[in-house]
Amino acid sequence: MIFLHGMLDGTALTRKSQELLSGHNLRFICPHRPSFGQSDPDPGDFSDAPQRFAGDLKQICGQLGVSDPVLVGHMAGSVYAFAAAAVCDPRAVVCVSGGVPITSRQQISAMTRRQRLVAFTALHAPNMLPYVLRAGIHQLKNGGDKRFMTSLYENAPVDFAVTQDPEIRWLILDGYQFSVRQGHQAFEIDSQQVVRDWSHLVEASQAPVHLFHGAHDSVVTVESVRAFAGRLGERARVTVLEASGQLLFYKEPRVVLERLRHIFDQSQA
Repeated sequence: MIFLHGMLDGTALTRKSQELLSGHNLRFICPHRPSFGQSDPDPGDFSDAPQRFAGDLKQICGQLGVSDPVLVGHMAGSVYAFAAAAVCDPRAVVCVSGGVPITSRQQISAMTRRQRLVAFTALHAPNMLPYVLRAGIHQLKNGGDKRFMTSLYENAPVDFAVTQDPEIRWLILDGYQFSVRQGHQAFEIDSQQVVRDWSHLVEASQAPVHLFHGAHDSVVTVESVRAFAGRLGERARVTVLEASGQLLFYKEPRVVLERLRHIFDQSQA
């Protein structure tokens, strides 16, 4: 399985997730996208970043001898999972708390305040986006990461409760540092991707799609995910976790990993 991280999360997993992976005989390959962590920057135009990454990922799969993988997009990584599906011939695309193509203003209006500010800036005033992002990055790099996390989830009680687990809190904070290690560029690239209608990336492949979403997700609503799945027809399956929010993979990894094992078992039957 190719695990594609999101905009503010890295690729580290909880101990429970690691145990479940081992128990199900599954392996995650976790590439770091350009400008994240210590990866080289992407010198190209932002608009084509997912397609360029898909080409890189195809080469990685060839070098590792990986064929027909499952592409797992976590949060904003879903954009890149669908882009990669066009060239990697996957068994399935699995989105966990994934974004969906933005086809209406209401989808952005439903976001929490901080995400809504970034989304509208990326959509309507992209030249101002670096200035908006630098304030948050300055906070993250100068000891304000816990306050940043609180501001994201203070109005999302289900997710806020998840952040009180010491191991999960450390993973989330480490993911923030992973995202901003090189400054604002990685966040800027992804911010411009997730606020647009990227349906053309979805339509470039006919791979089966599995969508895992928390009923209390405060960024991408369940209604928006269901509408997206409806446009995909029979190739899409939605699993709503009624007790979870955006941080469902940290909270309930068993549900996701059992489904991933099932996908492999079905394809080999």
